[in-house]
Amino acid sequence: HQQQPRARVHLRRPPLPPCPAVPRLPPLLPLRPGRVACRERGGAGGGGAGGASIAAVAVEAEVHGTADQLAGIQLASLSAELTKRGLPAAADVRRGRLKSQQFKYGHIKITTFGSARIDGHEPLRSWNDLANSDQFRIAAYDPHGRGSNLITMEDVRAAINTYAGEQNWERDAAVGMYLPRPIQASTLPISLRGVNLVGSAETGSGKTMAFVVTAICAINPAVRAPQVLMMAHNRALLDQLAEEMRNLQRILSAIGSRNAFTVASLDEDNANPGATVILSTAGRLAGKMGSVNPREIRLIIADEVDEIYTSNADSGGRGGGGGGEHPVTRIIRAASHLRRPQILFFSATIPEDAGDDADTRLRQWLGDCMGRDYVLARASNRDVATMCHTFLVCRDNHSKALAARHVLTDLKVGAAFVFCSSRQGSDVSVSSMAAMSNSWEEFSLGRDMTKKEWRQRMTKFKEGLVDVLVSTDASSKGIDVPGVTMVVQMELCRPVVRQRMGGIHYIHTPKKGLEQYQHRAGRTARSLQKGLNVTLLFPDEVREAEEFMRSLNVPSERFRFDQVLPDGRPQTAEVTAFMRQAQETGSS
Repeated sequence: HQQQPRARVHLRRPPLPPCPAVPRLPPLLPLRPGRVACRERGGAGGGGAGGASIAAVAVEAEVHGTADQLAGIQLASLSAELTKRGLPAAADVRRGRLKSQQFKYGHIKITTFGSARIDGHEPLRSWNDLANSDQFRIAAYDPHGRGSNLITMEDVRAAINTYAGEQNWERDAAVGMYLPRPIQASTLPISLRGVNLVGSAETGSGKTMAFVVTAICAINPAVRAPQVLMMAHNRALLDQLAEEMRNLQRILSAIGSRNAFTVASLDEDNANPGATVILSTAGRLAGKMGSVNPREIRLIIADEVDEIYTSNADSGGRGGGGGGEHPVTRIIRAASHLRRPQILFFSATIPEDAGDDADTRLRQWLGDCMGRDYVLARASNRDVATMCHTFLVCRDNHSKALAARHVLTDLKVGAAFVFCSSRQGSDVSVSSMAAMSNSWEEFSLGRDMTKKEWRQRMTKFKEGLVDVLVSTDASSKGIDVPGVTMVVQMELCRPVVRQRMGGIHYIHTPKKGLEQYQHRAGRTARSLQKGLNVTLLFPDEVREAEEFMRSLNVPSERFRFDQVLPDGRPQTAEVTAFMRQAQETGSS
């Protein structure tokens, strides 16, 4: 048989007008197997130091496959190649269709990309509205069994209500029942259709329940093989997710034996790689995929996906110089045995800074993982509605240490988290603060603390044997412990470059500083509970703190500024009363 020569397809377009904007790609045409050449020729303008002129740029990609496969080629691949050659094409390629949903505690912006279809999508008004998504869920996860192989929506709703009662969720005062939070109400009708989704909302907003409910709704309990892969960036969040899944597993099994499924964390000894739901960090899971049966995997979930991306950046891919694929990319490829699984990524922050190269790489990587068709659900950047803020202005670090001792000893109602920028070496370091009281303990997620030690300290904290945990920013995302009524930040997250040591992240723009401030504060006021965030400032930081409050749209009745007296107490009695009232039990 004589081999036929491969066809060469040229995609051309007229010259662009002189403009420094992002170049547009030509419309995607049905392609045949062969070599694809995409040429962009710029106009006469756009030169200079700040210009984006491209006089003659040729991008060639070797493409192999059938005509059907090539007809469905993703724009992301072309965008990735353009970006590699210095062309910022991703922003233009990934343009989506936007709509907004308004809720009591803010609004959610929904952007659809590619051919992702969410026609008739309406947010949940109550957990009973899950029934409206049942037909879409059956079509996505059990089209042949017509839903007979899935856990019924009635059992799912009953499990949610039982779990809410166990976790002391706040009931809506108007209707006297548990209601979905905005990120849950907006994303669940989308994810239950089997659509790939990126969700972003502030800490304490209920993101975990949004993807946990989707996982339960997707499971076929009769199939004894892995069906859901769930990832986190550290073992603290991983343990928290495993506990939440096991609690719901216990409740569902009590409701009906046909709802039984298994949960395993690869971070634990003797973990079962054949469990229905497998939880792991991304690096460990990527290394274990050879022992995981991929045939029944239908859902891949990543919580705090920006941290997963950053913490594994050196493994390769777009994230770093490792030269290989990112672990999450390897996991998705290994799980795509017969079909590509649905992908859900959630995070408190999906950065939008177009001038930050690291943010641009993260967004491009997210798009590559999602594929052409996906939905982005982003909550408005605002403060948690039940949180109050107090800023205490101190003269020096010694004054900060006295103020922290007074606040945590005399004004704290429940448990507290304290965040410091350094592990040791000053009056406001982790080691110095932890030494102030026998009921205060250092809390670390790094290599300085074993898994056993970490779990023992977390257990003591949850049981009330320790009421203050002192940590660096390594614990500022994802940790959810009931009863935390106060967070103390020993310094303001300022826009300066800091070394990535002991859990400290790079904070090099004002927006990054604001995000880190929110992550720290988000350890309290979770699930509509009240909480107080206390930040200790120097006099020259007051203006930045005021700007934080303006950026988060915090009303004036929910924050206070005050000076600290030589003995560490706030100067005015009104601020002391405000701090106590901000921690009272009940929703605001």
